[in-house]
Amino acid sequence: MMCGGCVSRVQSVLAADERVESVVVNMLTETAAIRLKQEVMESEAADSVADSLARRVTECGFSAKRRVSGLGVGENVRKWKEMLQKKEELLVKSRNRVAFAWTLVALCCGSHASHILHSLGIHVAHGYFWDVLHNSYVKGGLALGALLGPARGLSHQSRA
Repeated sequence: MMCGGCVSRVQSVLAADERVESVVVNMLTETAAIRLKQEVMESEAADSVADSLARRVTECGFSAKRRVSGLGVGENVRKWKEMLQKKEELLVKSRNRVAFAWTLVALCCGSHASHILHSLGIHVAHGYFWDVLHNSYVKGGLALGALLGPARGLSHQSRA
Protein backbone atom coordinates (compact mmCIF):
# COMPACT_ATOMS: atom_id res chain seq x y z
CA MET A 1 0.00 0.00 0.00
CA MET A 2 1.43 3.31 -1.07
CA CYS A 3 -1.33 5.87 -0.45
CA GLY A 4 -4.61 6.60 1.24
CA GLY A 5 -6.43 5.34 -1.82
CA CYS A 6 -4.86 1.91 -1.35
CA VAL A 7 -5.86 1.90 2.32
CA SER A 8 -9.42 2.91 1.41
CA ARG A 9 -9.66 0.20 -1.25
CA VAL A 10 -8.45 -2.56 1.11
CA GLN A 11 -10.75 -1.32 3.85
CA SER A 12 -13.78 -1.26 1.54
CA VAL A 13 -13.03 -4.75 0.20
CA LEU A 14 -12.84 -6.14 3.73
CA ALA A 15 -15.84 -4.17 5.05
CA ALA A 16 -17.99 -5.41 2.15
CA ASP A 17 -17.80 -8.97 3.49
CA GLU A 18 -20.96 -9.83 5.46
CA ARG A 19 -18.92 -11.63 8.15
CA VAL A 20 -16.95 -8.49 9.08
CA GLU A 21 -18.23 -6.21 11.83
CA SER A 22 -15.44 -3.60 11.59
CA VAL A 23 -12.04 -3.15 9.97
CA VAL A 24 -9.09 -0.81 10.45
CA VAL A 25 -6.23 -0.69 7.91
CA ASN A 26 -2.78 0.68 8.75
CA MET A 27 -0.74 1.89 5.77
CA LEU A 28 2.56 2.10 7.68
CA THR A 29 2.54 -1.48 8.90
CA GLU A 30 0.50 -2.74 5.92
CA THR A 31 -1.85 -4.63 8.23
CA ALA A 32 -5.59 -4.82 8.75
CA ALA A 33 -7.30 -5.46 12.08
CA ILE A 34 -10.65 -7.13 11.51
CA ARG A 35 -13.43 -7.71 14.04
CA LEU A 36 -15.74 -10.49 12.94
CA LYS A 37 -19.42 -10.60 13.83
CA GLN A 38 -20.18 -12.67 16.93
CA GLU A 39 -22.36 -15.19 15.06
CA VAL A 40 -19.51 -15.83 12.63
CA MET A 41 -17.09 -16.45 15.48
CA GLU A 42 -19.49 -19.02 16.93
CA SER A 43 -20.20 -20.83 13.66
CA GLU A 44 -16.93 -20.68 11.68
CA ALA A 45 -13.26 -21.04 12.45
CA ALA A 46 -11.61 -17.60 12.53
CA ASP A 47 -8.59 -18.99 10.67
CA SER A 48 -10.66 -20.04 7.64
CA VAL A 49 -12.44 -16.67 7.57
CA ALA A 50 -9.10 -14.85 7.79
CA ASP A 51 -7.68 -16.96 4.95
CA SER A 52 -10.68 -16.26 2.71
CA LEU A 53 -10.49 -12.51 3.45
CA ALA A 54 -6.78 -12.53 2.64
CA ARG A 55 -7.50 -14.26 -0.68
CA ARG A 56 -10.15 -11.64 -1.50
CA VAL A 57 -7.70 -8.78 -0.81
CA THR A 58 -5.02 -10.52 -2.89
CA GLU A 59 -7.48 -10.88 -5.79
CA CYS A 60 -7.99 -7.10 -5.66
CA GLY A 61 -4.26 -6.52 -6.28
CA PHE A 62 -2.86 -6.28 -2.76
CA SER A 63 -0.71 -9.14 -1.55
CA ALA A 64 -2.23 -10.44 1.68
CA LYS A 65 -2.03 -13.40 4.02
CA ARG A 66 -3.43 -14.28 7.41
CA ARG A 67 -1.26 -12.95 10.19
CA VAL A 68 -0.04 -15.57 12.62
CA SER A 69 -0.13 -14.24 16.15
CA GLY A 70 2.66 -14.82 18.62
CA LEU A 71 5.61 -14.36 16.26
CA GLY A 72 7.55 -12.54 18.92
CA VAL A 73 9.05 -9.09 19.04
CA GLY A 74 12.23 -10.03 17.15
CA GLU A 75 10.34 -11.45 14.18
CA ASN A 76 7.97 -8.47 14.07
CA VAL A 77 10.90 -6.02 14.12
CA ARG A 78 12.64 -7.95 11.33
CA LYS A 79 9.51 -7.86 9.17
CA TRP A 80 9.00 -4.16 9.87
CA LYS A 81 12.62 -3.41 8.85
CA GLU A 82 12.18 -5.39 5.62
CA MET A 83 9.02 -3.45 4.82
CA LEU A 84 10.77 -0.15 5.62
CA GLN A 85 13.67 -1.06 3.31
CA LYS A 86 11.22 -1.94 0.51
CA LYS A 87 9.47 1.41 0.89
CA GLU A 88 12.81 3.25 0.86
CA GLU A 89 13.78 1.49 -2.39
CA LEU A 90 10.45 2.48 -3.93
CA LEU A 91 10.98 6.07 -2.78
CA VAL A 92 14.42 6.23 -4.42
CA LYS A 93 13.01 4.75 -7.63
CA SER A 94 10.16 7.25 -7.58
CA ARG A 95 12.57 10.15 -6.94
CA ASN A 96 14.69 9.13 -9.92
CA ARG A 97 11.63 8.91 -12.17
CA VAL A 98 10.53 12.39 -11.09
CA ALA A 99 14.01 13.81 -11.78
CA PHE A 100 14.00 12.22 -15.24
CA ALA A 101 10.51 13.54 -15.94
CA TRP A 102 11.47 17.10 -14.93
CA THR A 103 14.56 16.91 -17.14
CA LEU A 104 12.34 16.02 -20.10
CA VAL A 105 9.96 18.84 -19.17
CA ALA A 106 12.86 21.32 -19.05
CA LEU A 107 14.10 20.24 -22.47
CA CYS A 108 10.63 20.49 -24.03
CA CYS A 109 9.84 23.83 -22.38
CA GLY A 110 13.24 25.21 -23.39
CA SER A 111 12.50 24.37 -26.99
CA HIS A 112 9.07 26.01 -26.86
CA ALA A 113 10.39 29.05 -24.98
CA SER A 114 13.02 29.64 -27.65
CA HIS A 115 10.28 29.66 -30.31
CA ILE A 116 8.22 32.15 -28.31
CA LEU A 117 11.20 34.42 -27.71
CA HIS A 118 12.14 34.20 -31.38
CA SER A 119 8.60 35.23 -32.42
CA LEU A 120 8.92 38.24 -30.12
CA GLY A 121 12.13 39.28 -31.87
CA ILE A 122 14.45 38.12 -29.09
CA HIS A 123 17.15 35.97 -30.69
CA VAL A 124 18.85 34.31 -27.73
CA ALA A 125 18.41 30.66 -28.59
CA HIS A 126 20.90 30.05 -31.37
CA GLY A 127 23.56 27.43 -31.62
CA TYR A 128 24.07 23.76 -32.18
CA PHE A 129 22.28 22.69 -28.98
CA TRP A 130 19.09 24.54 -29.91
CA ASP A 131 19.24 23.34 -33.51
CA VAL A 132 19.40 19.76 -32.28
CA LEU A 133 16.60 20.40 -29.78
CA HIS A 134 14.33 21.75 -32.55
CA ASN A 135 14.85 18.63 -34.67
CA SER A 136 11.61 16.65 -35.07
CA TYR A 137 13.38 13.34 -34.51
CA VAL A 138 14.86 14.60 -31.23
CA LYS A 139 11.43 15.82 -30.12
CA GLY A 140 9.97 12.41 -31.00
CA GLY A 141 12.78 10.79 -29.01
CA LEU A 142 11.95 12.98 -26.03
CA ALA A 143 8.29 12.00 -26.27
CA LEU A 144 9.22 8.32 -26.56
CA GLY A 145 11.57 8.70 -23.59
CA ALA A 146 8.71 10.20 -21.58
CA LEU A 147 6.36 7.35 -22.48
CA LEU A 148 8.89 4.58 -21.83
CA GLY A 149 10.38 6.30 -18.78
CA PRO A 150 8.29 8.18 -16.24
CA ALA A 151 4.92 7.50 -17.85
CA ARG A 152 5.44 3.75 -18.26
CA GLY A 153 3.78 2.73 -15.00
CA LEU A 154 0.88 5.17 -15.16
CA SER A 155 -1.56 2.81 -16.83
CA HIS A 156 -0.69 0.06 -14.31
CA GLN A 157 -1.08 2.40 -11.31
CA SER A 158 -4.48 3.60 -12.42
CA ARG A 159 -5.83 0.01 -12.47
CA ALA A 160 -4.63 -0.85 -8.97
